[in-house]
Amino acid sequence: MTAQRHHLRAIALMATFLALPSPAFAGFEELIAENNRLLDEARAAGNQQQTAFYEARGQRIVDDENQANRARWERSERRLQEQREYGDRMRAESEQRTFLHYQKEMMKWQHNAKILHAHFGL
Repeated sequence: MTAQRHHLRAIALMATFLALPSPAFAGFEELIAENNRLLDEARAAGNQQQTAFYEARGQRIVDDENQANRARWERSERRLQEQREYGDRMRAESEQRTFLHYQKEMMKWQHNAKILHAHFGL
């Protein structure tokens, strides 16, 4: 299958999926709007069983959305914390490298001073 035919097939497949009224692909607003429409129809028909069903379904949709938002927020907070910890580690490693560099330089100066003292009595 050529790349162009494969691409066209993928587009056709996506168009098929997008045309289907599936809750898996519907957004929160669409789900609530559809549920509210069905709830209004059930209330207008006086069907208490369907009214109770759509009220409960609406609450589940809201609860699921809230849970998803909390999960997204927690993942975001976790990533932020990981970035902070990474930054702290990098800063500490940089400070350690700087300290070791200056310590090495100081040892060189001390060594050179000992040599000068030994040879020239300075």
